[in-house]
Amino acid sequence: MRFISAALAAVLLIGGCGAIGNREGPENASASPPPSEGTVVISTGAAAPCVMASTFLIIAPLGQTYIENKLPFNGVNTITVDAWSSKSDFTDHQGNISVLNLPAGDYEVYTWLAGNFVPIRIPYAKFTVEAGKAVYVGEFYLPVACRANTLGGFRDQEDRDLSFVRQKNPAFASVVFDKRIARFAGYIVNNKQ
Repeated sequence: MRFISAALAAVLLIGGCGAIGNREGPENASASPPPSEGTVVISTGAAAPCVMASTFLIIAPLGQTYIENKLPFNGVNTITVDAWSSKSDFTDHQGNISVLNLPAGDYEVYTWLAGNFVPIRIPYAKFTVEAGKAVYVGEFYLPVACRANTLGGFRDQEDRDLSFVRQKNPAFASVVFDKRIARFAGYIVNNKQ
């Protein structure tokens, strides 16, 4: 009986009773990226955590083909929006703040749903990364979690998000961020029409 109890406890601990941290969190980021890269701060959020049909944001070079359930994503950053397995950075909703150092260029951001969900139309937003500069693109927020919907949008949470970044990583204290809130730019599925 003790063996079964110990085995069950080990499975529960290994199986993820706790949430995992954000691998793109500010504490893991460099405030001094290579000269050919820029820094992007983006946050995500949803009204509640989601166990099934979790939503993720894909950040990919502008013009890349839509990714349909292919892991790992090559050259693409994947950020959780409402996954229950990710420890939230917020007390009032599920979400995280991510800091990415990306090569200079134009990027698109769109949702990807875990599981076998492929919505008919998926909106995307775009932003530009400039070498040696830092940009804040906003919080992508889903008002309804776990609904396999793509009707979220970007909102300005600059004060909250940059304060959190600087608290978690003091190396960002003197970094000046340009604010360019990402906006809807078209559709990534159906030839962006």
